[in-house]
Amino acid sequence: MQNPHLDATRDDESESTATPICPNCMTPTTSTAAVCGKCNMPIGAFATYDPIEQIRSTGWMYRRAIGGGISKMAFIGMWLIFGPTTLVLIFVLCSIVFYPTPTVSLLHFSITILFTFLQVMILYLVTKSYLKYRNRRVGHCEECGYNLSHLTEPRCPECGSRFDPDWDEDATESTATPGNHPSSTDC
Repeated sequence: MQNPHLDATRDDESESTATPICPNCMTPTTSTAAVCGKCNMPIGAFATYDPIEQIRSTGWMYRRAIGGGISKMAFIGMWLIFGPTTLVLIFVLCSIVFYPTPTVSLLHFSITILFTFLQVMILYLVTKSYLKYRNRRVGHCEECGYNLSHLTEPRCPECGSRFDPDWDEDATESTATPGNHPSSTDC
């Protein structure tokens, strides 16, 4: 007679010996790794519990949002995080400039300008990054979108930009990098 509890224990043991993978780049990692060795994404339990690792995780997320290749949901999330506070800072800055009061010092004005500038720059870089990578297709020129498959020279005939002719045949959209143009048959 089989014991169902014993079978469930065996299933749990086989799951615990499985190799963990990075959710960002799908690279196998060790179970004790704090960051992925390939993409440097914070992984593991310490990324959410340890205060220093939480800072690293948050910084990684912001760097990724500014660096490119983010989804529409992440783009909207960044605007929801920084958009309202940017509008409030712009309103405060305008009220300081147009309705000066004796209680507002140069320090208040400087801090408001600094934070407004930082938030506007973050939103600008996130938007620029999202718009640059949202329509990028594998096998197409990054500058103009021309289909680069079956070309004999490493130059886009449409815009003249150069590309790497030694692309990886097995590359997909998730592994395509700037300058890496794998073959594609779609236009």
